[in-house]
Amino acid sequence: MSTTGSVTYKIFEESFVCNTVKKLVDCTSGDIYYCADPLVYSGSPLSVGQTFSAKFVTAEGFLSTCLTYTDDIEGSSNISIQTILSLFGDCSGCSFTPTPPPTPTNTPTPSVTPSMTPTPTPSAGQVYVFTACTGSQRMIIQGVPVPSLVTGQVIEYNNECWQYIGPKTSPYNPPAGFISSVWGTNIFGTPSEVFSSCSSCVNQPTPTPAYRSHTVIWNWYPDCPLCNITGPTTTLYTENQYTSLGAGINVYTNTALTIPFGAGRYIKDSQDVYSVGAAGLLTLECVIGNGC
Repeated sequence: MSTTGSVTYKIFEESFVCNTVKKLVDCTSGDIYYCADPLVYSGSPLSVGQTFSAKFVTAEGFLSTCLTYTDDIEGSSNISIQTILSLFGDCSGCSFTPTPPPTPTNTPTPSVTPSMTPTPTPSAGQVYVFTACTGSQRMIIQGVPVPSLVTGQVIEYNNECWQYIGPKTSPYNPPAGFISSVWGTNIFGTPSEVFSSCSSCVNQPTPTPAYRSHTVIWNWYPDCPLCNITGPTTTLYTENQYTSLGAGINVYTNTALTIPFGAGRYIKDSQDVYSVGAAGLLTLECVIGNGC
């Protein structure tokens, strides 16, 4: 008596993240694609030189074709592999036919059917579309939604505002004039703030800086007998509330207001001369032209 069957050994299922991308050549068109995704079929990684059929995402939407894995190079990806369908010896033997959906079979309804809550099925072939609020007509199409985002809402990404157009059936063709980029992942992440419209995102109030800048002339000594200072100019910083310099104000050399201007120097603004003390504290010495 003989026993037949197959055993699949799963030796290692973790993916490595490298600084390289895989160079893939389309068997039909000769187009070259670059992919950062791991190429795994039936639990085993593909090797350079193998040919396979796959479904993947490009800037034009979802495509299915035969590809040959030719090389590993440095660069950035322009496709995202969704499914590897089968392996072949080379391009000449690579062919595949999309599998039709199964035909439903009528099953007699039992006399007593338990009440069950249907489990939602993830939408196949659906993408999520965003457009830029400002600048050129740009669109981001990604295969993963942004959590809890509602159609029409706006989020900020890389200092730009993007409006969520909503889910669309894939393949999705952008309107004429739009420049689109396609991603297999959620590049926006989880937004820290959500806006109701493009205008509310674009016109956010500008935060008030914590500092104010002042251009002064400085030297180690004042010019006497007439009170004056000649020397190089420099920019000093005070707290934002001080529109001009004055006695009792601390001056700093950086906008974070953590490095005081060195003590022992003299500075002048438009009409007054100050000495600089410890912690950058200013003391009025004289008014320009009135004598030291």
